[in-house]
Amino acid sequence: MLGFKRFPGDDAILRFFARFTQGYIEAFFHPLFLWLLALLKQPDEGFTLDFDSTVFAREGSQEGASKGYNPQRPSRKSHHPLLAVLAEAPFVLHAWLRSGNTASGRCACAFSKKPLRKCPPAGICAACAPTAAFLIKPCSQCSKSTRCLTSSWRA
Repeated sequence: MLGFKRFPGDDAILRFFARFTQGYIEAFFHPLFLWLLALLKQPDEGFTLDFDSTVFAREGSQEGASKGYNPQRPSRKSHHPLLAVLAEAPFVLHAWLRSGNTASGRCACAFSKKPLRKCPPAGICAACAPTAAFLIKPCSQCSKSTRCLTSSWRA
């Protein structure tokens, strides 16, 4: 099918992919990420960095899926990811996939640090638009060192 006379076994494929560590993957994708950011047309007033969380309903047994808040399908497994999006692009700047039983505000402050550093280098984010999960006191304190000109962070 792929032109191979013999196809490798499961163990060989697992050993091949095991060499790709988190650091290796981030080092590989960083230049690609910068290239993608350079392709974006920046608005004159700058980008709006929108922080949000959502719920992905899951069927079957998927890793990390657990019962938690799910308005469409109560008592079903889900994931509860955090997202940082450039609102005008639309472009997902950063995302964390979390299990479904995670509260909205859990790790929101730690999550917000990386996308604020990844804002497009050609300019700065004109505004940060966090949702309720990010408007907690510890998170607003860590956001004071951001490159956003204006924001909705509470002091």
